[in-house]
Amino acid sequence: MTPRRIRTLPAQPARVRSRAARALLAADAARSLVANGPDGLLVLTEEGAVAFANRSAGALVGRVGEPLIGQRIDDLLPPAARGTWRSRPTAGDREIDPVVPPTIRVPLPGGGERIVEAVTEDRTGDAAIQGMVVHLRDATARTGRVAKLATLAYLDSVTRLPNRTRFLDLTARALFEAAKVKSTVAVLMVDLDRFKQVNDALGHAAGDRLLAEVGKRLRGALRSQDVVGRLGGDEFACLLVGPTSLRDAVTLAERMMTALSAPIEIGGHPVAPGASVGVACLPAVGSSVDDILAAADAALYEAKRRGRGRVACFEERLERDVHARAVLEGELRRGIVAEEFVLEFQPLVHLTTGNVSQAEALVRWEHPSRGLLRPDAFVPLAEEAGLVLPLGRWVLHEACRQAASWCGAGSRSGAAVSVNVSSVQLRDPGLVREVIGALHGSGLHPRQLTLELTESTALDDLDGTIAAMQRLQVLGVRFALDDFGTGHSSLGYLHRLPVDEVKIDRSFVASLATNRVASAVVQAVVTVATAVGVGVVAEGIESLGQLRAVRDLGCDVGQGYYLGRPRDTTGFLQFLGADGMAALCRI
Repeated sequence: MTPRRIRTLPAQPARVRSRAARALLAADAARSLVANGPDGLLVLTEEGAVAFANRSAGALVGRVGEPLIGQRIDDLLPPAARGTWRSRPTAGDREIDPVVPPTIRVPLPGGGERIVEAVTEDRTGDAAIQGMVVHLRDATARTGRVAKLATLAYLDSVTRLPNRTRFLDLTARALFEAAKVKSTVAVLMVDLDRFKQVNDALGHAAGDRLLAEVGKRLRGALRSQDVVGRLGGDEFACLLVGPTSLRDAVTLAERMMTALSAPIEIGGHPVAPGASVGVACLPAVGSSVDDILAAADAALYEAKRRGRGRVACFEERLERDVHARAVLEGELRRGIVAEEFVLEFQPLVHLTTGNVSQAEALVRWEHPSRGLLRPDAFVPLAEEAGLVLPLGRWVLHEACRQAASWCGAGSRSGAAVSVNVSSVQLRDPGLVREVIGALHGSGLHPRQLTLELTESTALDDLDGTIAAMQRLQVLGVRFALDDFGTGHSSLGYLHRLPVDEVKIDRSFVASLATNRVASAVVQAVVTVATAVGVGVVAEGIESLGQLRAVRDLGCDVGQGYYLGRPRDTTGFLQFLGADGMAALCRI
């Protein structure tokens, strides 16, 4: 029997077989990825029923092992997400009304929840799919990271209170809601009165603990719906949420001050920080976040101006004052650049010989429209606006230049001069460089320059003050402690401060004839200063009686209108005359 011949197909080229195999492998890989990938995939019919679901889709919506095909999507979702799905968007709203919400929160059996992102794609026009494709992805970890970043972005790390950014946002929302019912919004600005002393004396870690405790006390003093935020440094702000009258706001402000008056234990030290509070209660309609914060800040400034530890409310007068200060600050900046300032000099007279021992340089501002302004009209503003350094730099250089010129052109030995130094200047790392530059540029001998700092400035940061003074004393510069006797425990610190002389505050000199305590204070200062080798200057001598009194008590030098008023350079030199100038030019 002849075997039956089997017909065979022509052999295919190897490259064709390889291409087909790769296609099959690719198709198998694609099906496997769709079926078993970590992301969920659903295809929904126009009626919202599941036509296709991969394995991960069931797990992501909390339906592990359950058949999903044929079920309605609303029946598969957690209750909170039901009703937000529709079968499909219409042609007019396809791009703006998604079929699913952007996230679905799925409760977990052991507690907690899974956050699932859902992205919808309309594939009803695709003949192979003919439905809505829903891509599901587990976003729990990423959402947690985003929430953590949001916490870092909007919460103050020290107090865990809303930071400035968050507080401004909440204030904007409060204004928006209050504007709907035409009510007011109240903001309280809080500034600690003695935070810097704690920070400097006990360190930044202690300062942070103090700020954290202050935040807790402020929170406890307010109502549950109100918001406390830390704007930066030692400045806090409180947003009173809901209808609030000015009287209610003031009551809460006083309650906060009471809460902060009780001592706080920091590193074994009881600290009572105290605070000043500015209250602003403005109509929401027509007000912005900047308006209400500026108003509260103006009220805070007024509270501190009155002596700290006070509550002040915003008034229209304060708004005018804020505007005036802003204008003056701009003029001050321009004036510093244009050098609109001049110096006047007041003599310091040796009470035994009658000779002028040195001259104190006093800055004046030749304002283009307001005339000659005294320091109290612009120096506090310069300190607030951060302009005291350039202003102080000009005063230092100009005082040295003029003093060096008094003893004759070309002389390398000028007259003794004293210059006031603020706390900001004293703590400026560049002060030593500025003093060296002023002395070198003018030719003035270092012993002919005395830097005056107030007692409050010196005792505010005693260790820092001593370090700064010692760096300058190495050069030969002298130091005087101004307004002595007005601080706390003045005599107790005198032996520690490297000063050459103390200037007894004018308030004691003025009451020598009527107040036995003032006389005792002056006598005590003279006794202690003499014991530690420090000279004593009596300030504010305005009568012959006061002159005799301070001389009898042992003061070395006197200063005041009775001995000589401040004068410009020409007037001062005329006041001295030839004999006075000769005495002044001796080191």
